Amino acid sequence: MKEENKETPNKSSKKILYCVLNWGLGHATRSIPVIKKQLKKGHTVHIASDGMALIFLKKKFPKLEFHDLPAYDIQYGATEKSMWWTLFKQLPKIQRSIRLEKKIIDELVDKHHFERIISDNRLGCYHPEIESIYLTHQLKIPEGLQGKIATYFHRKAIRKFDKVWVPDDKQHTLSGVLSKWKGAKKPIKFLGPLSHLKKAQPSENPEIKYLLLLSGPEPQRTLLEEKLIDCLDNITEKIVLVRGTNRLLGKTLPSNWEVHDMILGDPLQKLICNSAYIVSRSGYSSIMDFTQFGIRPILIPTPGQPEQKYLALRLRRKYRTKILRQKYLEKFNWSNPYVPKFQPIFASHDTRNRVQRKASSKAPSGD
Repeated sequence: MKEENKETPNKSSKKILYCVLNWGLGHATRSIPVIKKQLKKGHTVHIASDGMALIFLKKKFPKLEFHDLPAYDIQYGATEKSMWWTLFKQLPKIQRSIRLEKKIIDELVDKHHFERIISDNRLGCYHPEIESIYLTHQLKIPEGLQGKIATYFHRKAIRKFDKVWVPDDKQHTLSGVLSKWKGAKKPIKFLGPLSHLKKAQPSENPEIKYLLLLSGPEPQRTLLEEKLIDCLDNITEKIVLVRGTNRLLGKTLPSNWEVHDMILGDPLQKLICNSAYIVSRSGYSSIMDFTQFGIRPILIPTPGQPEQKYLALRLRRKYRTKILRQKYLEKFNWSNPYVPKFQPIFASHDTRNRVQRKASSKAPSGD
């Protein structure tokens, strides 16, 4: 993994604390371009997180200073029906973690005199006396009464921050209604999609049939891993499994399987470009990464995650993206699949202006 060097601060540089939620690796990977931009501007950046996200970011930015934050340690139910009840039971634990997180942030600000905090979905990472920015794509949580309640409490927490940054364009091309907040009283800035990967074209003759990119909370990560191993048992072509965890696999796989606990950056990009099909959760950060390539993804929403279900259904409707339900994986034709390419188009500011000028030139005059 390529090392990122600390930039030399200039006269206008700020001291920034960048906080990352440890929920799979998506929040960590999408934070990379934001952190790089702050460093390029000459700012001094400290990073705070926990778990696998912290481990990964330490490898990516070995010369930066890091701080430990308490784990939210959110567990999902083993079934979709149990999801909301499982989350509800964990609310006291999550609230304790957020309170402890806020206490640590206050101590870090007193010690290091930060001038800005950027928090990717960590609710306790703000300070009333310095600029605090909340990075999220999820300003609205879908699905019924539970979603409305979750949206209310999430927005209540967001109001403690000064600004909101959204990793999508103003047309909500990827996030749809998730990034909409009618009547928001906080400034919302749309950054465009964020990916730690570079744009590239996939190989016309890929050596890998399936690249399996797993991540996210347990036990669903393990349940998907086990189901995919069973479903692909008869595939003789090369399969690469990126597990997204450092837990032991606990079984020996056939010789055509290649297994990695964690692989990101340039090595991951090479794997993606050399794979016929990419199997992944329909997490927002994964979807942003996939926009960098003209690949053929197979997306499997995490059971009980309404955000992933919404994104998956939206992508299927807009781009004909292949979506599978986890409990029906064995019914899919893994030997000879039909999977469309995923190539969304983002309207840049210049493109929108050209379209508007062209429309104006064609409009009849008022003379």
